Amino acid sequence: MVSNFQPIPLSHLIDVNPSTSKPSIEADALVSFIPMQDVSENGQWVSKQVKKLKEIKSGYTSFQEGDILFAKITPCMENGKGCHAIDLVNGIGFGTTEFHVLRAKSNTEARFIFHWTQSKALRLKAETFMTGSAGQQRVAADFFHRYLIPYIPQPEQQKIAEIIDAIDKAIALTDTHITKLKKAKAGLLHDLLTRGIDEHGELRDYTRNPELFKRSALGIIPKDWDVSSVSFEFDIISGFTLGEHRRPLNKKRKYLRVANVKRENIILDDIAELEANDDEFITRQLKENDLLIVEGHADPNEIGRCAIVSDGAVGLTFQNHLFRLRYKVINPKFALFWLNSAWVRSYWKCLCGTSSGLNTINQTMLNALLVLVPKNQEQIDIVERIETYKERIIKKETYLNKLKLLKKGLMSDLLTGRVRVKI
Repeated sequence: MVSNFQPIPLSHLIDVNPSTSKPSIEADALVSFIPMQDVSENGQWVSKQVKKLKEIKSGYTSFQEGDILFAKITPCMENGKGCHAIDLVNGIGFGTTEFHVLRAKSNTEARFIFHWTQSKALRLKAETFMTGSAGQQRVAADFFHRYLIPYIPQPEQQKIAEIIDAIDKAIALTDTHITKLKKAKAGLLHDLLTRGIDEHGELRDYTRNPELFKRSALGIIPKDWDVSSVSFEFDIISGFTLGEHRRPLNKKRKYLRVANVKRENIILDDIAELEANDDEFITRQLKENDLLIVEGHADPNEIGRCAIVSDGAVGLTFQNHLFRLRYKVINPKFALFWLNSAWVRSYWKCLCGTSSGLNTINQTMLNALLVLVPKNQEQIDIVERIETYKERIIKKETYLNKLKLLKKGLMSDLLTGRVRVKI
C-alpha cells in the first residue's frame, strides 16, 4: 500500500477521458448540455442547459453524473474553468470537446479531485505542459499521468473536501449578500435622486403628496429642488495631452489614466508618469473632492463614469481623456452620485459620438449636462444614507477577500497533506 506522503500520479485516483455509459433513454429525451461559457472561473456550472439527446449525441464530449470537467484550451485552462458535473438530467451530459473528463476511481472522493483541479498549483503546472500553436494551446491528457500529488486516504479526502466546500459555501453566500446590497443601494439611490428626504427623514411620496413635487427638465422632482448645469456648478478642465512634444524636463509627475478612474473610486494601481513644468502641473494638480469624468471609452456603458479624488490621488495630475470637475457650492459626493446615476448614463449613451472606435464626449456636452440640486442639508442627508450602504458593502467585500485568502491557504495546506485532518 502507498504510504500517506508518497507522491503518486493523479491518474492513480482518476480515469482520464473514460467512456460514458449511455442510459437507456429515447432519442427525444433531455440531457444536460455544458458549453465552455456555462462554466465559471471558480468551478461553477452557471447555466444549466438541456438539449435532446439526438441533437448532441455526436460531435461533443460525453460525461456522466459525478465526473469532473477540466478546460484544456488556453486561456480557459489558466483562468480556472471547469466544474463538477452533478445533478445531470438523466444522469448524462454533453459538452465542448475542449473539456478533459476526469472520473474518480473507487475509494477516491470526487470532490477532493475537483478541488485539486481548481488549485492554482495544478493549473500553473498544467500550463507548462501545453502544446500547440499560439492561441490554440491545449493541455494533453498525458499531464494527469505525470502530475504528482501526495497520497491521502479516502476518509481524509472526504473531510478535506467538506472543509473546502464549507468555505466555498460561505464565499457564495457572502457574494450573494454583496449583490443584494448593491441592488438595494442602486434602488435607494434612484429613490433618493427622484424623491429626496423630507423634514422627517422619510422619502417623499408623489402618490400621496403630489403637491410636494413639480415638473422640470429632468421630469418630476421635489418642489424645492433646483435644476442646474455642470458648467454652473463646476470649474472644468481637461488633462494633459501626451506625446513626443513632452520633452524631458526632469519634472516627472504622476498622473491618472482612464483605467484608474472607476465609478465612484480611483484605483491607484499602475500609476504612470509624464513630464510637465511647474505652471502647467499646478493648473491640473488634483485636490480632495475633485471629480474626474471619463471622456472616451470603447464601451458605451462606461462613457462618462465618474470618480471622486481622495487619499492617495490628492496631488496627482491626469491625462487628456479625463475631465476634472472642481465643485463650487454643490456637495461633491452628492454630485458624484448624480453623475453616475442611471439618468446621466442614459444621457451619455444617447448623446456621445464615436471617434476612432471610441465613444466620446466633449466639453460642450459636459457643460450642458443638467444637474439636480436639492437644498444643502438634504444633499448631506442623501449622501449619508448612501454612504451607510457603501460601508456595509465594503465590510462584506473585505470579509469576502478574507474568505478567499483562507480558502487559498487551506487548499495549499490540506490538499498537499502539509496539514493533516483528523477523522
